[in-house]
Amino acid sequence: MLPALLFLLAAEDPRGIVALMAQPVELSEPLAQRMAAGGTHALLHVGALPECDPLLRSGTAIEALQLDPQSWDMAAEARALALVERCEAVVLSGGTWIDWWILTREVTHKNRFAQGLLRAQRSGRSVVGIGGAAEHLSGQALLLRSEIRRPRRNARADEALLAGGLALVPELALCTQSARVEDFFEAARSAGHSRAVWLEGAIACVVLPGERDFVWEGPGQALRVDFDGSRRAQVLPARALDPRPPPAEASVWSLLLHAPGPDGRPAQAPPREIEARWNARQSLWELQFGPAYAPRGLRPPAESRPGPRSQRDR
Repeated sequence: MLPALLFLLAAEDPRGIVALMAQPVELSEPLAQRMAAGGTHALLHVGALPECDPLLRSGTAIEALQLDPQSWDMAAEARALALVERCEAVVLSGGTWIDWWILTREVTHKNRFAQGLLRAQRSGRSVVGIGGAAEHLSGQALLLRSEIRRPRRNARADEALLAGGLALVPELALCTQSARVEDFFEAARSAGHSRAVWLEGAIACVVLPGERDFVWEGPGQALRVDFDGSRRAQVLPARALDPRPPPAEASVWSLLLHAPGPDGRPAQAPPREIEARWNARQSLWELQFGPAYAPRGLRPPAESRPGPRSQRDR
């Protein structure tokens, strides 16, 4: 009886599609029409308009509204909320994670704009996030203490942190910044986050209701990393592996976007004692972290740690 009830509840879940992008991607016509079936879709942007409208091929009209975190007040919130409530889909673009945190934090007793976005997705309407907006829509995103003015009380505490936003995809940690890929995956592993995605270029990570796997659109690249809670991880490149050798300055993670060598290893050896093997059957990398791998993500065994640490400041 219980399994049948759970199946019915899952089948009735009306949650809408969520698409996350580092750069704007014009989604394919079938997907765009599924995400915005008719009427109007909203484009709420911080700064300049995006280069393209992700839902252009849906055939729906578009209403754009620029948001300014520096002059955000109840009147501006009311205008944004009204647009969200009358549109079939919502696109959020531009700004940083902190900009969208300002826009969705409390203005009155409850932030009506944030509640409107959550209500839209939970009622079956689609939501698209681009750049900093995409990071804020996911479960966790990378921040530095210096960005949020949160000093380290403990000198050994990590500078990189994961912060939660609206969590339309609560199980996912997301990064859209190529320069921070290494800090991001180390912070995700350190925080015990099981699933992390890094997007590079014009690629969309599309989360369908009730589906654990993602749909990918666009010519960019991405890595999906599933940590298993120990010293292992699986890394799935979202695009065909590049047969060219990686650049000399490639990070340990961007190395895994490139084709393996003849022995099934990366064309360039990953640093920091990470063993990487290509699993041809599953088309993914299998990682094994060595015992001395200790930067933020994986700490060495207790006997090799430098002295006791009390009241660790995470």
